[in-house]
Amino acid sequence: MGVAQLASKCWHLLREGADYRVDRPHTLEVPGRASLHTFEPMRRCERIINLLSKDPQRYFEEISPPSILPIQVIQRPFSTLIKCQVITTQRSFCIYIKFIHIKHDSIEYHKRIIQRMKNDFEITTKLYDVLKENTSYAVPRIIDFFPEEIAIVTEESDGKTLMSLIGKKGKGYPKQSVIDELEQYCYALGGWLQTFQNLTRITSSQNWDDAEFISYINLRLSKLEKSRLCIRQEDTYHIQRYLEQLLQQATEDKTFLCGVHGDLGLSNILVSSKKITVLDFPMYKIGSFYDDLTYVFMRIEYFLFNPLFRISVITHLQNAFLEGYKNGFDRKNSLFTAYCMKHRINRLVDLSKIDNLSMIKKLYQIQQFKRFLNNINGSVRIQ
Repeated sequence: MGVAQLASKCWHLLREGADYRVDRPHTLEVPGRASLHTFEPMRRCERIINLLSKDPQRYFEEISPPSILPIQVIQRPFSTLIKCQVITTQRSFCIYIKFIHIKHDSIEYHKRIIQRMKNDFEITTKLYDVLKENTSYAVPRIIDFFPEEIAIVTEESDGKTLMSLIGKKGKGYPKQSVIDELEQYCYALGGWLQTFQNLTRITSSQNWDDAEFISYINLRLSKLEKSRLCIRQEDTYHIQRYLEQLLQQATEDKTFLCGVHGDLGLSNILVSSKKITVLDFPMYKIGSFYDDLTYVFMRIEYFLFNPLFRISVITHLQNAFLEGYKNGFDRKNSLFTAYCMKHRINRLVDLSKIDNLSMIKKLYQIQQFKRFLNNINGSVRIQ
């Protein structure tokens, strides 16, 4: 495909894509390149396709250059994904070229984004090498990372997101067979998480840091006090005391440190009849095993803020996830409760960001914010 044809194809896809918006002609100086136009994914897509085509042996284990055709553009809040069909002499499959949106011109911001993408590339590649023969648990195959384009190329994985499956099938009064199916997926996700933590566990005398945890929470609470949907200082005080008491009561092993995905939302989890595949590791770090565990647990619980979901169904799914995790811990222990509260506070921070929303979305989010804050205050008062 020629340059003009490819540009035309990408422009058409971008026009058809959901909510694509160019705020301004945003450029960023990058070493080795005159400028990078962060809202020009069609030109960046063309450059990456040319690079992939020039070295088929490295990228696709093929001798002849493949045919690579853009077929879909997917818009996300922080990235643009261009889905491409790849046809080689041996097979036909799809890849995703993900371009990160650069929202600030600062060099430090740019370096931070590049570092996160490098983390994604490195940890996903290592996990893929370990798990590629595993029939139950997987991560996607990353083809390459192109820092000069702020892009990463990944082979498509099979499955639907756990978010979409629960959202579609878990509403109202689902049949027992449907509940069993969703429980099976959640159980398998628990097994994936335990396997991931065992693979990334570190052996050292380093302990989990209470002070760092409290500092993190205090920073989020400070943001909430200054936000438009501000919380009262009295609420902040009670939350801080509640978490400090939980940490003082904790008797669990604080030396169990391992890899933390950092964004293990249900939309980053693909499920099929055969396996669980977890996507997107740019936020990967070393931390407490409770972090991802409680993140998933709370993400399942958030369905209850939609009145179409029943407590009994969501509780079954949470229990299945913890049973699949199989680490023999008590879900009533202090650190599990503390990390659940951490994720509630982070969710509250997200809900407080209403400035750029339409009036209807703003009113809905304000309502969700109040419900969430009442939920947090209720948990603190029960303690």
